[in-house]
Amino acid sequence: MARKMVGEVVSMLGSKELGEKSMSMQPAAEVQDLGGDEITIILGQEKYAPVQYHSFDVGPFIVKTTRRPGETVAEVYERLMPELRACSQRAFDEALPRFLERVRVAAASARGAR
Repeated sequence: MARKMVGEVVSMLGSKELGEKSMSMQPAAEVQDLGGDEITIILGQEKYAPVQYHSFDVGPFIVKTTRRPGETVAEVYERLMPELRACSQRAFDEALPRFLERVRVAAASARGAR
């Protein structure tokens, strides 16, 4: 049984080995937020259509981390989202020229087939 006293938590333990019902008052360990919870943040897949009837996707981007002591889930989100957005932007910057080149080659091939 535990009860809360003004400003401190006290643990009340009975001794079963001795067959006694006496209770001893011992200070309980201070409750600490040790963090360590695994958090997964996902920046979903985005679809881009720079040319009518043709599109390409970027993402999804997934990061797993552990929550730091005292850190909230919202703080984990704020810490990691800039990195995920930077990854997404870099992937977009690399994918767009490749996509447009494929469209250009396909259009040139279609014109040559006529």
